[in-house]
Amino acid sequence: MTIVAVASRRWTSLPGQTGTVVGALSDYVDALAAVGMAAVLVPFQAPPLALAVLHRCDGLLLTGGEDVGTGCESAGPQRSDWSTDEGRDEFELLLLNHARLRGVPILAICRGLHLLNIACGGTISHLSDAVSSPLRHVTKWQEGEVYVHDLSIVEGSLLASVWSEARVVRVNGSHRYCVRVVGNGLRVSATSPDGAVEAIEATDGGFCLGVQWHPECLVLRGDHNAIALFRAFAVACADTPCKQPDGGGTRPTGGET
Repeated sequence: MTIVAVASRRWTSLPGQTGTVVGALSDYVDALAAVGMAAVLVPFQAPPLALAVLHRCDGLLLTGGEDVGTGCESAGPQRSDWSTDEGRDEFELLLLNHARLRGVPILAICRGLHLLNIACGGTISHLSDAVSSPLRHVTKWQEGEVYVHDLSIVEGSLLASVWSEARVVRVNGSHRYCVRVVGNGLRVSATSPDGAVEAIEATDGGFCLGVQWHPECLVLRGDHNAIALFRAFAVACADTPCKQPDGGGTRPTGGET
């Protein structure tokens, strides 16, 4: 069984209850299940415990959510309806850095792409600061819209190999930031018609891919390109050679990065 660690996010307590809710939107779990992968949610907890979970998984999935709190070149206050969670940033950077060190396949979606780029020394900015005349990058979900724009795929990229037979790739979106400066060891693998970076990937040949759109939603709609992307992730995870068996290996310490 291929097992993917899904980094959890957190919400304020539910009505009538106290405390914080940790978890992930079901679309991510369902998309993994659609290609035969089991999800293990990694909640906020002490680093040694979180890393012990990651070390027993075959892949790492970073999900969407709040704006990333660091690495942004755009000035000005955050919009009131888009929050940040610096604790989540730090927690996911910990998971991300360990996964990269171990060669664990990584799929980073939307916010996850921003975090991946920042972890590699890159920056992000508001779309209006990065491209001229930006397209609309937010899908009107409540109005039944499925796609918002097409993609241009870079030849020779991982995405090009995943979608070798695709003539047109259309995607959805829900973001107001994009990659500004690409991080070290990464390259652009897809752009939108206005020039915004829509995908980045590692240059070392491993499966480390960040996408700006939400393929998990499209998988559940039967989109063959989104399904092919998750299947490629599944194949890479199935080949992970370094999963630590229960009780084996050296436990990580809180001081590791």
